[in-house]
Amino acid sequence: MPNVQQVLREEISRLARKEARNETASLKKDNARLKRDVAQIKRDIDELQRDNRVLRQTLKRLDDTQVPEQEELEKMRVTGKMIRKLRDRLKITQAELAELMDVSAQSVYQWEHKDGSIRMRMPTRAALQRVRNMGVREIRVELDQQS
Repeated sequence: MPNVQQVLREEISRLARKEARNETASLKKDNARLKRDVAQIKRDIDELQRDNRVLRQTLKRLDDTQVPEQEELEKMRVTGKMIRKLRDRLKITQAELAELMDVSAQSVYQWEHKDGSIRMRMPTRAALQRVRNMGVREIRVELDQQS
């Protein structure tokens, strides 16, 4: 008689485990989905914090840099060599520099190939001064925003 009782007990245990597995399967799937969602949210938060840090640094630099005075802009000596070096330092193309300064790419090309001092209008000089005060990351952010 103990064998029948033991067999019955084992069968009841097996069926109970099977039922418990079936009941918890959906919970396991939901748990895995929630873990993926939390991981994605953490990645998004990290990315937003990085962007926030970059924007704060940019804002701080913009606050630190004053708008150049008319007199300063007039004294600024612009040469083709300076524009080429600026583009090399910022790692941008002539078209990208033109987009940042709101001029044509042909103008940038002509400036770079001109010897001596370059004459520019005041708004263009102000734009050039603004670009000179920016870093590579700031340039990339601004180009992405303009695109």
